[in-house]
Amino acid sequence: MDRTFLGRCVEPVDQVAYIDAEMDKDEFNRRARQVASGMQLEQVPEGLLYFRIPRLLNDSSTRQGIAYTLDKLGIKFVVLDSFTMGFGGLNMKESQDIIPAMFDLRAWGTVIAIVSATLTKSFVKSIGSPKRKPLRLLNILQKILL
Repeated sequence: MDRTFLGRCVEPVDQVAYIDAEMDKDEFNRRARQVASGMQLEQVPEGLLYFRIPRLLNDSSTRQGIAYTLDKLGIKFVVLDSFTMGFGGLNMKESQDIIPAMFDLRAWGTVIAIVSATLTKSFVKSIGSPKRKPLRLLNILQKILL
């Protein structure tokens, strides 16, 4: 079966890590069941694994510890929710703060990072031209991935 995401071919994965900085496991499970139900699934798919970050991701040892765990479990696809909350206090507009963190995340495999609405709006405004409509997040992801 041909699988694509944002116009790119993707390999099927057995496990997805949902790494969370905002809600607890009970809330995650409640929401996952709602999404599964909305998709007419009888249950949440096996292989969707929930992890709560132990500390803020500002610390490289925390990021490296997560990379170690993902590697040991053979997980190659990660959803990080939320990038903004996970890196609490890190200045997202300063490259010297954020670029080292981004390089560490490469060891996690394929990562989809959810960004707070506030940061998304400011980010979109910062890259959009005043003469044209600001880019939507999906368009930004497509440009980054292609």
